[in-house]
Amino acid sequence: MAQLLVVLMIINTLGAITIVPALYSIFRPRVATSLLREGDRGALGRR
Repeated sequence: MAQLLVVLMIINTLGAITIVPALYSIFRPRVATSLLREGDRGALGRR
């Protein structure tokens, strides 16, 4: 049972490290882009 917990925790950790930043870059929250200055928005590739 403990081994199953360890496997699930590893899968969740790897998912959080890879999937969450990828989804953040695809579906960028409006709050994050509204706080940027005008010059910084050009670095995002979309305005």
